[in-house]
Amino acid sequence: MRIESYSDFLSRAKTEYEHAADDAHFRPTDHCFFCGEPLGDDLVMWQGCDDRAQQVWLHRDCAKELGGRLICDALIHKYRIC
Repeated sequence: MRIESYSDFLSRAKTEYEHAADDAHFRPTDHCFFCGEPLGDDLVMWQGCDDRAQQVWLHRDCAKELGGRLICDALIHKYRIC
């Protein structure tokens, strides 16, 4: 499903997740964490579990690229490839 706008994304998130009860929960950045380019409507957010609840905002394609790289790094570490 394609999210058409940030407000649409926020509405869906509020419906799906009880912890997103107010707009203050989401703190989108202006630029992608991975590539540094401005964010548009097609985005992904990841939130940490510490008390600061830090959020990482990315383009959808950048999230795919970062995810692949994280998996690769984990496998390299697990099997001591380097």
